[in-house]
Amino acid sequence: MRRKRPRLEEVEIVPLHEGVSTVYNKSMAPRIFDLAKLGLTREQIAGALDVSFRALEQWITDRGDVQKAWNEGKWIYDHGVEIALQRKAMGYDLEWEEEVAGSDSLGRPWTRVVKKKKHFPPDTVAAMFWLKNRQPERWQDVVHGGVSLTQVNNNTLQVQMEKVLTEEEQKLMRSIAIKTLSQMNGIPGGTNT
Repeated sequence: MRRKRPRLEEVEIVPLHEGVSTVYNKSMAPRIFDLAKLGLTREQIAGALDVSFRALEQWITDRGDVQKAWNEGKWIYDHGVEIALQRKAMGYDLEWEEEVAGSDSLGRPWTRVVKKKKHFPPDTVAAMFWLKNRQPERWQDVVHGGVSLTQVNNNTLQVQMEKVLTEEEQKLMRSIAIKTLSQMNGIPGGTNT
């Protein structure tokens, strides 16, 4: 497929280091935005635009429209990943409709739409990743004298929970936690200890 030749007023020669030049046109910023919001890296975007990586870096540094396109596109993709990670850490329900076909006792065909639902339980690895990045002062894995900071913070949280919850509420919280962990690890039923 032939490329559309840019109009002369859209073209700007951008000098780069060591005397290398490349062509920039005003359609680049929207294309950079579109590619960044799909999650492409700077190297991948340079390849998709058929320009050198150094040229793209120079444009992002020197041109406000390109810098804005890169930052906004990247933010959209990163925010989508953040939402997906949060859903995985918290657990979620997925609902969809499915068409089911069959036949009755007289052999007449029928179809109907059935609503389906699947529950995805919380993922502890995603939850820990989320917490370690969002609250590093409470959840980082720094070991001091054989005791991890995460363990210390969990113990602090346990003491705070004991101050707020009654003994019966604490037992209920523990049984829910054990059941959830058991389900996530594929252990049927779990045990209440």
